[in-house]
Amino acid sequence: MGYSLAFLCGFFLTHGPNPTPNAKQEFARELHLCQQAWAKDIPDKCKLFGKIQLVDNFPDVKVKIVDHFPDIKVKRVKNFADKPGLWQIVENFPDYKVQIVDNFPDYKVEYVKNFPGCD
Repeated sequence: MGYSLAFLCGFFLTHGPNPTPNAKQEFARELHLCQQAWAKDIPDKCKLFGKIQLVDNFPDVKVKIVDHFPDIKVKRVKNFADKPGLWQIVENFPDYKVQIVDNFPDYKVEYVKNFPGCD
């Protein structure tokens, strides 16, 4: 999957040993578009709030629980999870499905009691 996506995004363009500034700008634009295409199914970390279902398979987002340097500080609530960092854990009809992993997470999460949110 990664190699085919890289090929489709134009990583294998050759501009010679000394690319011109226009070629560098074109490559940077293509790289940016490729990164957007790769991450289009992953919600922005600040939009990851609301009703969250913890799953083992087919998640929308993979997260790793950490104690330091998180991407998102999460507070678990029973209702009104309407701001970044507030998660209401549900079994049915989630806004997002989240899988907790140890390796290769999309985001790192720290559970907090105060001041939830993202940077």
